[in-house]
Amino acid sequence: RESYLGIDFGTTTIRIALVNNRSVVGIATGEPRGIKGGNIVNYQSAKDSFLTTLNRLRLEVSSSLPKQAYVVVPGNRVVTSVVETKISFPGIQTITYNDVNELKNKVEKSALKKLGYHVKNHYEVIHIIPQEFAIENLTGIQNPIGSHGKELSMRAYAVFAPKSTIQTYRSILKEAGIELKGVVLQSISAFYGIRDERTYFNNILIICLGAGNTEYLFKKDDYPVIADNIPFGGEDILETIVNMLKVSRKEAERLVYQHGSADVFRENKEDVIDI
Repeated sequence: RESYLGIDFGTTTIRIALVNNRSVVGIATGEPRGIKGGNIVNYQSAKDSFLTTLNRLRLEVSSSLPKQAYVVVPGNRVVTSVVETKISFPGIQTITYNDVNELKNKVEKSALKKLGYHVKNHYEVIHIIPQEFAIENLTGIQNPIGSHGKELSMRAYAVFAPKSTIQTYRSILKEAGIELKGVVLQSISAFYGIRDERTYFNNILIICLGAGNTEYLFKKDDYPVIADNIPFGGEDILETIVNMLKVSRKEAERLVYQHGSADVFRENKEDVIDI
């Protein structure tokens, strides 16, 4: 049974979840001092906020916490690229995990070369997600393991995060004796949070509306096609309500909480909203 912490240094909230065997068994939230737009702008304040939230989680679950964690990184901090590469064999052979891993390594190198000097020196790969495989002229293969062929090619989605951001996460966690096991793009984390082994998504758009940033991820045939972010979020919506309706921040929050809905077709047009 694998246990780990999932951490989100959000704009309006720090969230730490205890995950045991892929199920969330406890969660704690805290004030995100030193964090702006999902980015850590004051290390000391962010560290203190994290440690306070971590202690809340300890009280919540009343048990020892795991010493490893994964941190969510916002889409405005990453660089992405779609790359195609291939490998050839001396003759027809069975395709193995090692062959797929070799392709992933080639994708990383090709993506870094494509993205240029700055990314190569200041970023590191956090995801290599296969989109499609091909064996000779047979395309559209989702899993080539166990198949046979003389040539294997792959189109993959590569995601890179700043080395400085990853090191900051690692340093904050180290203060609590926790090892950073990995960094996960927020929209990809959201997708796998709603997906399970029994569910297959064919053409789905995932939208993560944060406080200061909105990410979207389009998956076709269960693989990512487009992922990007917009520097606009819940805080901008609240500010618009305050300015347009000339109401207080507290009143704007009440309106969003009581009447905000992603499903506009269920709203009764005859309803009168008191402001």
